[in-house]
Amino acid sequence: MQLSVSFRFGVLASFVAIALLPVIATAQTPAECNFGRTLDVGVDGEDVRCLQEFLNARGVTIASEGPGSPGNETTRYGSLTEAAVLRWQQAQNIAGANGVFGPQSQAAYLLDRVNALESQMAAVAPVTTVAPTPQVAGAATSANDEAALVAQFLKALTAIEAGDDEVEYRILNDQTYDNHLRALNKAKRSFFAAATAYFSGSVSQVPALLTTVLDNAGVAADDTSESSSKSSTKTTSSKTTNSTSGADESEAWDAVDGTWDKYDDVKSVVSDAEDDGVDTDEAYSLLKKASKTLQAAEDAIDDENYDEAIALADEAAGILNDAKKAAK
Repeated sequence: MQLSVSFRFGVLASFVAIALLPVIATAQTPAECNFGRTLDVGVDGEDVRCLQEFLNARGVTIASEGPGSPGNETTRYGSLTEAAVLRWQQAQNIAGANGVFGPQSQAAYLLDRVNALESQMAAVAPVTTVAPTPQVAGAATSANDEAALVAQFLKALTAIEAGDDEVEYRILNDQTYDNHLRALNKAKRSFFAAATAYFSGSVSQVPALLTTVLDNAGVAADDTSESSSKSSTKTTSSKTTNSTSGADESEAWDAVDGTWDKYDDVKSVVSDAEDDGVDTDEAYSLLKKASKTLQAAEDAIDDENYDEAIALADEAAGILNDAKKAAK
């Protein structure tokens, strides 16, 4: 199973929220922080001061008086800051709350900023005319267009969270969850594709991709039965066999899921190589090709062509081997 997607999606949420920050630049929210590292006890810097200002403004006060109190924020991450961060994390229902301001907390902070924009825009009647502005990569042509995209991304995030909750519940209660998890992973991959389209300037593709997110996340969140990743009535057994071959659906999904896991591993290798200064253009091109091949394999499973799906998964695995070699 592609369980590693959950961690990657936490990072992606931060990524998307950062991309949408230009939208909320004019929102009058307390403290506009730029976190580029994990903050913990002993850390010193202006990002710590900004965090303290944010927490104080949200009513999670560092101290009632003296250092850390409102208006007297410091650059030092001490025990009082740690305690305040822990209270804030618990209020935000952040898993593994421990007083360390890491990636999950930073994602929650950024989403707080986006929510602040939504509230601000909802309170303002659309009576002013926005002057036309040139189209640029990752940006819509008006503030209203940007706000609509923000709302769509947030709706998709909420749907995925519901799917995550249902999958987690099923795992913990020994209920069947394979199709729910696959649908959830499809939703997350579509979300990633929507984010990529947004960043590259292909904004017109975003609504359709986010609709796909909502469809698959809805299947993942279905609490009535073991639903198929395509429809709730398609399959009643994980051992449904293709009438023209000996392969069955379970074998096909095992092949595809295993290759997605390999995709994650190779992508990490390529990313590390890029950080080391290696030319990774060819490797990334091969990763993209492997991703498309795996998506075609999933489509083949939806069409009950299980042999074809396994063949495509094998093809994708070969492409991933080439990508790994290209990153050396």
